[in-house]
Amino acid sequence: MAGRTALVTGAGRGIGRGVSEELAAAGALVIAADLDLAGAEQTIAGLPEAGRGQAAQVDVSDPGSVERLISSVTASGGPIDILVNVAGVLSISSVVEMPVADWDKIMSVNARGTFLVTKAVLPAMIAAGSGAIINISSAAGKDGVATAAHYSASKFAVIGFTQSLAKEVAEHGIRVNAVCPGVVRTPMIADVAAAWEIPADKMVSDWQLIKRAQDAREIGAAVVFLAVMTSMTGQSINVDGGSVFH
Repeated sequence: MAGRTALVTGAGRGIGRGVSEELAAAGALVIAADLDLAGAEQTIAGLPEAGRGQAAQVDVSDPGSVERLISSVTASGGPIDILVNVAGVLSISSVVEMPVADWDKIMSVNARGTFLVTKAVLPAMIAAGSGAIINISSAAGKDGVATAAHYSASKFAVIGFTQSLAKEVAEHGIRVNAVCPGVVRTPMIADVAAAWEIPADKMVSDWQLIKRAQDAREIGAAVVFLAVMTSMTGQSINVDGGSVFH
């Protein structure tokens, strides 16, 4: 992947950081973008020198913020060859008790954010006649989770978006795929475990055939695979320890 530039949103921690590390290890120049600029800077600082692009702040739910990010990246580093939409948020609530604001926030980051960043990078990819877009969905985007209906709905939306866009842009040499993680040891999973008042290890033992949590860099490895596997598009692959089969 030497000579290719990868933009990773949500790169300040968790899966986004693991994805950035794997892309850099594979030779890509990484642009780490996050609402938390300090976290993105920490990610960049931890990459091998050859993989260090730049850290940037972005609110993926805000069109103006996204446009400023893409303009800055292309002005300083040339075209974006690979986009990885990782940025996502999660909260826990039953539907009957869920504030409308919670629904809107989850949708604005997870679904709208994926759409906005993708829309912003597509014109240059179309002009170049190539590109790889990898969206991070979730096992919860294939099998609904009680008390996380808004999160599941947003991640189902990411898969639908992935499939539809793949059909739109294949003629331009652009491939669009998704990765669906399961229980990954990240701050987000820690928050879920606390809200459910169960250890993360119990989530693993109850849901997965492989009785260990995934590592963020395993999700990154799947991203690298999809970035270089030129015969795959429109796919949503599970990296979830064997909790979902479709």
